[in-house]
Amino acid sequence: FRSSTENQVLSHFLRLVLADAINLHAGPGNFTPRVSRQPLASAYARYQATGNAWVTNQKFEKIDIDLFTRILLQHLDGKKDTGSIFTSMLNHFAKNELQMNENGQPLRDIQEIGRRLQPLLDNTLQKLAHSALLLS
Repeated sequence: FRSSTENQVLSHFLRLVLADAINLHAGPGNFTPRVSRQPLASAYARYQATGNAWVTNQKFEKIDIDLFTRILLQHLDGKKDTGSIFTSMLNHFAKNELQMNENGQPLRDIQEIGRRLQPLLDNTLQKLAHSALLLS
């Protein structure tokens, strides 16, 4: 038998679950907070990134993304290493599919874009990992 305090706690817990304030899962999530050498996003998130400014993470949350992240997600198939992903993303800048600006003007020097791309890529991959968008 449970005490009245235990019943109150269970009642409050059930209200939180029903209000979607707490999510229950039967097992551990399939996401990782770390960026691997060959990052992998879910096939569904990669598909969503082809036509949306948002994707669904592994916690079933809607995550807003910018154009850079949309294109990056499409490359995270678990087959390419981060060096290949860097090269692919740099090619998007070379083809003017992506653009970096400096003082409101487009940056055209591909070598300078390459220098700035690595920290942007690293930060974006970390954000994806912390947003439960990378699979373990």
